[in-house]
Amino acid sequence: MAASYGDIIPVISRAVDEDDDDDSSEIIKIPEPEICWQTTLIPEKTTDFVIAIGPAASVFVGTNFMSNDNTSEIGKISLESQKDCFIHQLREHPNVLLCMCNQRLQHEQAFTWTEQLMQQFKEVDVNVTVLNGAMAAEYKCNKAINDVKLPLVRALKTSHCKNDALCQYLDQPNTVSGVAAQIISYCQIYGLRCTLYQAFTDTIHLDSIQVNAFNFILKGNPFKQLQQFGGDNNRLKGLLEKESSENLLYL
Repeated sequence: MAASYGDIIPVISRAVDEDDDDDSSEIIKIPEPEICWQTTLIPEKTTDFVIAIGPAASVFVGTNFMSNDNTSEIGKISLESQKDCFIHQLREHPNVLLCMCNQRLQHEQAFTWTEQLMQQFKEVDVNVTVLNGAMAAEYKCNKAINDVKLPLVRALKTSHCKNDALCQYLDQPNTVSGVAAQIISYCQIYGLRCTLYQAFTDTIHLDSIQVNAFNFILKGNPFKQLQQFGGDNNRLKGLLEKESSENLLYL
């Protein structure tokens, strides 16, 4: 009898005896991220939350807005065998939080990671900005990717945002994935304003071109109101070297 659409038909390989299934099956436990806030009061007073995902976005935020004496670490997200993601508060603008994440997350981990990070902001009137990186091979367009000027940045936003994004919107049928997709979906569900900027690049090797692809957002809110250190090339070079060496340790 033919199966109707949606039916699941069990298929057993002839190369494996049915009796071997119980012996070979085992549950692989995936480590879950754990968040630790140093205070529970900070998220309630936050007006802007900037989340940098990946090396290029993290170096961009670190280069332009962070120094040894202008931020305070207020939380972190830990994941077994990976480096921590730290959450910082700007001292001159305590209502602004920065989070930088370079953890390599599986799909299940990305969901939990987002839940733990964002659940404190469900009832907060906050603007969320997500900076994310992706490979150019993922970008779909009508012309060859070699004819596209890279890096290329495109935006997505939740329906709760009133202001336009600072660049062109991501055109169909392109999508985002991973933590970035989880965050903007979470914000849409819980009524939060969120704008995502995704930079498409053609190399896995981090360089200043990838980092500077986000420079255009410095003219928009909340970034233009914050103290910026982007003119220091030595600072950028130092962060690039640090990021590259740390990534080698976690390969």
